[in-house]
Amino acid sequence: RMKLDMDVGRLFSRISLGDFDGNGKKELYCLGTCNDSVFLRTEEPLNNDKVLINRMFITTVDLDINKNPSFRSDIFGLHDMNGDHFKDFVFSIYGNFNINKRFVAWVDLHNQVLHRTRNFHFPSYVTEIKDVDGDGKKEVFLCSMAPNNADSAVPFSDSKNWFMVLNDTLGFKYPPLSLPSHYGGCTSLAIGRPGKYALAADYYKASGVKRSILFYDTHQFKLKKSVFRNNVTNATLVTDGKRIQLLVHTSKGKYFLLSGPGSRRQITFDYAITSTEKRIHGIQFKGKTAYFFSTANPNGLLLVNRKFKKLAFLNISTFTNGPIFEYFWKLHHGRKTQLLVYGDKPHLFDMKRNPFYYTWPLVYLAVFGLILGLVLLLSYSQKQRLKKKQEQEKQMLRLQLITIKGQMRPHFIFNALNSIMANINLGQYDIAYKYLGKFSRLLRLLYSEEEKLSVTLAGEIEFVENYLEIEHLRFKEKLSFEIIINEKANLQILIPRMLVQIFVENAIKHGLRKSQRPGHLKIEIYPIKNGTEITIEDNGIGREAAGRIKKPFDSTGYGLKVVNDMTSMHKKQTGIEV
Repeated sequence: RMKLDMDVGRLFSRISLGDFDGNGKKELYCLGTCNDSVFLRTEEPLNNDKVLINRMFITTVDLDINKNPSFRSDIFGLHDMNGDHFKDFVFSIYGNFNINKRFVAWVDLHNQVLHRTRNFHFPSYVTEIKDVDGDGKKEVFLCSMAPNNADSAVPFSDSKNWFMVLNDTLGFKYPPLSLPSHYGGCTSLAIGRPGKYALAADYYKASGVKRSILFYDTHQFKLKKSVFRNNVTNATLVTDGKRIQLLVHTSKGKYFLLSGPGSRRQITFDYAITSTEKRIHGIQFKGKTAYFFSTANPNGLLLVNRKFKKLAFLNISTFTNGPIFEYFWKLHHGRKTQLLVYGDKPHLFDMKRNPFYYTWPLVYLAVFGLILGLVLLLSYSQKQRLKKKQEQEKQMLRLQLITIKGQMRPHFIFNALNSIMANINLGQYDIAYKYLGKFSRLLRLLYSEEEKLSVTLAGEIEFVENYLEIEHLRFKEKLSFEIIINEKANLQILIPRMLVQIFVENAIKHGLRKSQRPGHLKIEIYPIKNGTEITIEDNGIGREAAGRIKKPFDSTGYGLKVVNDMTSMHKKQTGIEV
């Protein structure tokens, strides 16, 4: 209970709550009167009724015919105006018929000092306090009205509207601008976000005339860009604490959201909106910013998200027949929270926490975990199947390689040993010894990196050259050879091991050896488009003649079978076709 020795008059316009020093205990602020004087009283009801300011004189006002103070007040609340980390009490005084008692003020509560503007001759109240230019100092935005009580020659006459922005000391931030008016009004606005604010005016020339939104040029000190000229029925500031936007309702019933001079977006509501308040503050709904709007048909409160999409609707048409006022409060006492709404009469609604609300994240997490687990399980299963398949293919290739090499080695070794035995039988031991030296080198080349199916073309040519030298020792002047390699040929390409050797061996055995003339074999390697070509030529008897004298148990086709198997395996391993 607050004991006062002064009259507070209109309760809602002269009493406010706030915590100026951040101690967690709210103070009660009261603008009261005693005789013809207005005073400020401040105390902390929850701190043993500690009185912070007993009576601070604000101003004198005229008395009406009943000897009562004739004035109005508007409390804007607590804001740190001087940067001392203590909040200050901001308000305005409007003498009803005394044009010399109209001003805006703020009280430094920490030092108990009053700061005020000069007397304006027009009624005004504060609409916004914001640092719009980033200089670290607050600007004060005013709303002016023009009831036409003062002569137009009087400075700041109420026969005009005024676009006015004040600095933190309540001087003029920009030169005031007068606008023609007859019972009209002008509200100064800050739209945007920190670092990108735009200054605007919500202006109407006369009562009953549609309004316009004008944007202010801070360099030329004039209102120049106009949107919705004479086409606005209502304009509401919508803020989430950081960004300020202007929700404009046009005469055609459409809604547009302005974030700056060139930013305009049309908004569609699911219900007929009746909210006419000047400002709507965002509230927290499920951890995100949301806004309340009053509606008609049915009467209720519409909750929308930042994109103005419906989140929830409170239908109170069964509780009230009249329209819903824009005033509503969330009341907290003990563990109970209630929503106070004004319609044709006050209505109090209990606000209860949904006991399952905090389980939804767990449900989402469980569903997400289940889906993720299934995806990972399927992925792991697929990788395992692919790995098993690759291992089987590799094992099959290894087995095939072993099989082919097992077939290849006896075939080659048998032919080579036959040649050595022939020299020994002829008593040509020196030649046989030299032959064995060449043969041992061939064996080293054959068994080096024997697990590999493919070798470079250079390695294969080295092996073939050694093989031909052995065959030359065997046949002497009956066999000569030459290997021609083009300087642009790529000798590092991979080919199946012993591929060229098998063709060379078949050429000697089935073409040159059965010829009556000295045999000559030529191997030529040269590049072609998209590859390399190897040509093996001999001056033997030819394929047709060799085919006619083929013996029933001749193994001519065996080498070609090995070649086909090797090229097939080579393609599987490297993807290169031979």
